Amino acid sequence: MFRRLFFVFVVLTGWSSPGFSGSLPAGLQWESGGSQPIYGSPKAQRGGSYLGAIASFPLTFRLYGPNSNSGGFVGYNRELSMLGLTQVHPNTRAIIPGLATSWAVLKDNKTVYYRLDRDAKWSDGKPLTTADFVFAFGVFQSKEIEDPFYNQYMRDHFASVEAIDAHTLKIVAKKPSWRILYEMDLDPLPKHAFKLSKNWAKKANWKPHVTATPYVIYKFKKGKTITFKRVKNWWGDKKKRFQGVYNFEKIKLRVVRTPEVEFEMFKKGKLSLFSVSDATRWVKQTDFEAIQKGYINKQRIYIDVPAGIRGVMMNTQDPVLKDVRVRRALSYCMDFASINKKFLYGLEKRQENFFDTYSPYKDPKARAYPFNIKKAGQLLDEAGYTGFNESGIRTKAGKPLKITINTGSTAWLKYLSFYRETAKKAGIDLEIRQLDGAALYKSFGNRNYMALVLVYGGGQFPGPRQFLHSENAKPATNNLFMYADPKVDQLIETFEYDLNEKKRIKAIFDIEKIAHQQALLVPFWRKDHTRLLWWRFIKGPEGFVSKSGMDMNLLWYDAKEAKRLKAARSKGKTFAPLAESADPFGLKS
Repeated sequence: MFRRLFFVFVVLTGWSSPGFSGSLPAGLQWESGGSQPIYGSPKAQRGGSYLGAIASFPLTFRLYGPNSNSGGFVGYNRELSMLGLTQVHPNTRAIIPGLATSWAVLKDNKTVYYRLDRDAKWSDGKPLTTADFVFAFGVFQSKEIEDPFYNQYMRDHFASVEAIDAHTLKIVAKKPSWRILYEMDLDPLPKHAFKLSKNWAKKANWKPHVTATPYVIYKFKKGKTITFKRVKNWWGDKKKRFQGVYNFEKIKLRVVRTPEVEFEMFKKGKLSLFSVSDATRWVKQTDFEAIQKGYINKQRIYIDVPAGIRGVMMNTQDPVLKDVRVRRALSYCMDFASINKKFLYGLEKRQENFFDTYSPYKDPKARAYPFNIKKAGQLLDEAGYTGFNESGIRTKAGKPLKITINTGSTAWLKYLSFYRETAKKAGIDLEIRQLDGAALYKSFGNRNYMALVLVYGGGQFPGPRQFLHSENAKPATNNLFMYADPKVDQLIETFEYDLNEKKRIKAIFDIEKIAHQQALLVPFWRKDHTRLLWWRFIKGPEGFVSKSGMDMNLLWYDAKEAKRLKAARSKGKTFAPLAESADPFGLKS
């Protein structure tokens, strides 16, 4: 009832009228991120195209609502279409200006004032004002966007969003927060162009966005290609904080179904860059002629970025996997040492944590379940799987122990096939089911799976609420484990809202321990570097990447270098290769 009344208030005062609320409190201390180094290169050039690949065509162009979190397109769509009030510096992790040039946090740790950049405009030329943030606040609460995550986030975190004037915004949180600037970083929506109505999700499904970034979706062929194009005379072009960023004129994304085909297309010059996630390919297949002659650069670059959550995620509501002993047995069947030796060439490290994040919220004592077939067998005996069929698979009441794992990537198949063989030694029939990206995301959207393999990138902080809170143990959320525990819910509250850092650290470490005890995730592995191949006319900042990894928006097309390369290839000339590895940020231990 309170939410309904509050929503009506927003509609009446925020959506239909800008409704400025007037004066600022005395003594505000405005900040703008301090003196942070420019992370884009001053040598960057504007123009040219970046040619990229996605494994499947998206189910929608929308940034919100059903299927907006599905597939490889999501990362591009958010990066090129969204810009918040603030940003996180990729090298120092400090908060720096985005759409806002400065901000002031009150001592209550609940209230934040923002000053918007007065030059900010939408891609259609209309000015961006505080009214667009007030409008967005209402939209994100609406059931009509069919997005439970945004509905919940607004409900849990935001008390009010007010326009003091056209360029000064006031946001008040529900509770005091130690990371208030991260939690209140609201995305604006163009009030003049965003029409929310019944069946909005369907009507807006393939409609390109009006953005505040320098890119818009320019054209597309369903099932094949999507092209973003740079906005002419973008409002941020001359801003210091965007120096050397957003350099390409066009970003062309082509649907390429498998990594193998993508690799071959890259070698033919049809793609700009190839990130080599497969260690076997890196060791065995990256010494071809174009690399030997220096036409393509090859380098392993050390970075510092959390791995996030990656591995086999188990549905605790499944009739078989609801037994924690079965989940633990499956965890004991992961033989990482052999996988690392046989397939990964010792280049990877086991991911020990459920939440692989930055210190101090990453428990250094956390350990994944070790490989132990004997222990797995003992647990399955305790779970009642004491019989065996003619194939050596355990049975219970005559029914074989079969667990199906869904994956959307061919890259995981060889590892999962090996995992299947080790699980069979414990008497588990592990079926690996490959789905295309759209089918995989549909399956977890409606919770039609036993277990699945997914990768969620890491952030500045762990996000236990979206993955483990009982309120999200339902379809269309990120609680893919369907896990619900009042004790964990309370620990999440402590982590999110307690202003005492020691209590927060203890809370997230306790959550980590429970996640381990419950064997919700069979964590895979992580690397402390990125392995890249790129055509030499694609340039980047010093070190080519940021400390946080490869960032397409920091790269650029060097037209002169492209001509040099073309001439060299026609005459059979070569270039000196790069060093095998690089450590531009001094991270290598």
